[in-house]
Amino acid sequence: MGLAGMVCLSLAGGADARGLLGLFAGEQETAPPPPATIARDLPEPPDPSRPVAWISALRNVADPVAVPYGYVKAGARIDLGSQGEITLTWLSPCREESITGGVVTVTPAGPRVSGAPASHSRVLSCQPLDQVMPGSGPTKRPVAVNASEPLFLWPSQPGAPARVSLMDTTGGESVEVWSATVYGNAAAYPHEAPLLDEGRPYMIRATLDDGSVYEATFSFDRDLRYSNAPINALVVLR
Repeated sequence: MGLAGMVCLSLAGGADARGLLGLFAGEQETAPPPPATIARDLPEPPDPSRPVAWISALRNVADPVAVPYGYVKAGARIDLGSQGEITLTWLSPCREESITGGVVTVTPAGPRVSGAPASHSRVLSCQPLDQVMPGSGPTKRPVAVNASEPLFLWPSQPGAPARVSLMDTTGGESVEVWSATVYGNAAAYPHEAPLLDEGRPYMIRATLDDGSVYEATFSFDRDLRYSNAPINALVVLR
């Protein structure tokens, strides 16, 4: 077959694919379809029932919203009056905010203060969040604190007395070190009680009048790389 015949065959094949004019007039090929959108996991919205801060200190505050060693949720408003003082520890990221006077609105990002100077803020290095967050479920995993006088906290039952007992559990035996009757849901280990030994296993138990029992196991380690702050002295009973 001659050259003319080969050109004709080439043109005919091109006509099937794109059309003859397209071969000589620069016809654009159909644009490729856009790439498929890749589904990405979006962050879950914050849980409105989950507390965002903890009250580690309170003085001259009459607002019932504020309870010593209580947790607060986003949206809470605390009226400090003109002289009230509060220290709030934000749980994530962990930091302290000390405020005197005014009205404090709690937000996930920090406090909004009206009618008073801005809060004094301090960044902290803290215990793992699951160790200090209430309602995280029962756990038998021991925790460690860097305070020789820990603060014990159990689920709130207003006005209900609790018998609180601290036991040394070295060697699998339980020997009582300290006990007291407490009205409320928190107890600080008293300064006059026997000193806690570093590295020794302890169990703290709170027994309520209705038969409810809350417990935690912990040890004292002064070398833990946590800030010197009340949140790092906290032992949550479950």
